Amino acid sequence: MPLKRTPPPPASPARSESAPDLAAPISSRKVQADAFRQRRPREEITLNDLMDSMSLWKSVLEDFKNDQDRRLDTLQASVVDIRKQHEEKWASLQSSISELRQQNDDIHSSIEFLAKQNTELKDKVVAMERVQKENKDYIRDLEEKIETLERENRSSTLEIRNIPVTKSETKDDLLNIFHKVANALNVNVSVSDVNDIYRVSTKSVTNKPIVCKLQSALLRERLLKSVKDFNKAHKENRFSTEHIHMPGVPQPIFIAENLTPKMRRLYFLARSFAGTNDYSFCWLSRGRIYLRKREGHKTFNINSETDLIRLEHNK
Repeated sequence: MPLKRTPPPPASPARSESAPDLAAPISSRKVQADAFRQRRPREEITLNDLMDSMSLWKSVLEDFKNDQDRRLDTLQASVVDIRKQHEEKWASLQSSISELRQQNDDIHSSIEFLAKQNTELKDKVVAMERVQKENKDYIRDLEEKIETLERENRSSTLEIRNIPVTKSETKDDLLNIFHKVANALNVNVSVSDVNDIYRVSTKSVTNKPIVCKLQSALLRERLLKSVKDFNKAHKENRFSTEHIHMPGVPQPIFIAENLTPKMRRLYFLARSFAGTNDYSFCWLSRGRIYLRKREGHKTFNINSETDLIRLEHNK
């Protein structure tokens, strides 16, 4: 069954709350035109006014130009002053550079002079060192020759140690002691076999060594061998003051070669070295010092401390 609808209401004309003034009334336009015509008319500019205005602008421009000229003059003066200062500073800098350059040249010359002097001094030092070495070698050769002469001079000289000093002792007393020693060792000697006999000064007052200069080195060797053989044969009763019939407590008598001071020191060092490095033998023979480790081992002849140092390094 078809639906029945109510038809929409008819459209009504649009309304406006206020209608615009689309066309102003003619009377209003007339009023505006009258008001425009009633405005103040433009003032007329005369030639004098124009000339005054131009004079004014000319004055302003001249003042501006003068002000700019003054500023330019001031700026130019400043530039000139700055340039002058710059030139002065540059001249001063140039002068300083010249002085520094001169100083550098002087320093360079001084260095060259000192280098030359240094070279000359080095040459002199080298020459002096060479001369010093030659002198040392020459002195060493002289010392060795003197040492050799002293050894030869002492080749027939004995030292008898550990015999007490007697009161008011004379050379005859010492000669008598020497004869007693020789007789106790079964060595025949005569007065003519002794060139000189004396005691040497030591720190000990009561026991100074007796130095006996014999006529021959052969006699000295016989006496040294005899005392060595005696001590080997009498290990429990080694040679002493008892065997030469001296009173008092028996004192061991030591008979040895008379050494030079150099050899005496070297012999002391050799004995110390032997004890420190386990050498069983250290002895003297005809002014020479020998070391040996054991029986049958190599024998070393000690002529200087250098030999001991070499043995120390080679052990």
